[in-house]
Amino acid sequence: MRTGLAAATGLLLTAIPGPSRAGQVEGTTLVYTEPNRVTAVETAIEGSKELKSGGSLLLKFVYDALTGASASGATPADRVQTFTGPSGKNSYSIAPGDTPLDPTFRDERFAGSATWIHPLGRMSQANLGMNISSETDYLSLGISGVITRDLAMRNTTLAAGFSLSHDTVDPTGGIPTALTPLTGSSADENKGDDFQKDDDGDEGGGRSGGPAEAKDIADFLVGLTQVLDRATIARLNYTRGYSSGYLTDPYKILSLVQSPYEAEPGEPLQYLYENRPDRRTKQSLYGEVRRMIGSDVATASYRYYWDSWSIHSSTLDLHLSHRFGNRTEIEPHFRIYHQHQADFYNRYLVSGRTLPTFASADYRIGTFTAATYGVQAVHTLDSGLALRFGIEYYLQQGDSSPPDAFGSLVGPDLFPDVSAWMIRVGTSFPVEWW
Repeated sequence: MRTGLAAATGLLLTAIPGPSRAGQVEGTTLVYTEPNRVTAVETAIEGSKELKSGGSLLLKFVYDALTGASASGATPADRVQTFTGPSGKNSYSIAPGDTPLDPTFRDERFAGSATWIHPLGRMSQANLGMNISSETDYLSLGISGVITRDLAMRNTTLAAGFSLSHDTVDPTGGIPTALTPLTGSSADENKGDDFQKDDDGDEGGGRSGGPAEAKDIADFLVGLTQVLDRATIARLNYTRGYSSGYLTDPYKILSLVQSPYEAEPGEPLQYLYENRPDRRTKQSLYGEVRRMIGSDVATASYRYYWDSWSIHSSTLDLHLSHRFGNRTEIEPHFRIYHQHQADFYNRYLVSGRTLPTFASADYRIGTFTAATYGVQAVHTLDSGLALRFGIEYYLQQGDSSPPDAFGSLVGPDLFPDVSAWMIRVGTSFPVEWW
């Protein structure tokens, strides 16, 4: 979402038509909510305009706000667990048996991008883009480019693209030292409902982390689009990406639990900040077939992803666009996703065992299966104004009871389901810029 290549690829995949003389403005608001967890509201406005040179310019601005509770990575326990936030100003308690969720999660994001589409003769086209995204604790700057070339009487299109970004991570409380204890928690030396005091005797205290860290991301894409017959088009893309720098989530922690031979097996002794490798290589293959069936359009796509963290995943995506007359279109959608965990994913660490170099309990890099069900409706008025409404339901499920669980870890749900509703409303209309 934040990468320019994704945006540029999106231009290819959605087959934005050639620049219209009038241009177009589109506005969309998305409400995303996970019951009892995170809620986000995102508003995006974008506009396009044809240039005298024959190319076109696209501008997009996005604002989103997030609030709610996010899983910290700690395990449930038989006692009340109390945590303090990175700033030291907020603390929260988790009831026995419940999954620790950090309710202090709040953020805002402003993002903007510009894409210049320029024809290179009759058969080629270049897209050049730049983007910026700013959050309270995160800044991303990027550029991207895609070149396409039509062949065989425009029945074949080749594409090659890249994106480069430089991000700065500056979390509240600073960058924590990897695999060191989280202060201000009930699993430190002072077990029980009271959390640890600072040196000056105040509650909480947060952390005194290091300065901001950076990470660099480079992605490359090659693609082929082929017209198979009068009603069918196929697309195949290969992408390869490299990330380096600070790739750890500074807010995620793991529980260090008592071993099976200690007094309270499975109960947390400490909470440690996670640590991830500082390099990652990602690859994916994407195939898509789109076919007209009468007045309907059916689209099926499959994506296989793998990376140097041993994560590999498969995604199957199905769409069917059905028209009611000339102005209304309904598109049901189904997506199924399965992911195998990173090689350093650990739901918890055990006291007395050698700490690994890298460890994370972030469920997003664990093994899980997720399904998305949705439908979108579009109605176009005589004036050209288009109204859009879409709704999706997302359900993610993992292994709630790993076979190596012991003591108090047997029974609680160690990988609770994550569900979410996404509601999207929007409009688009043609405009005369100047």
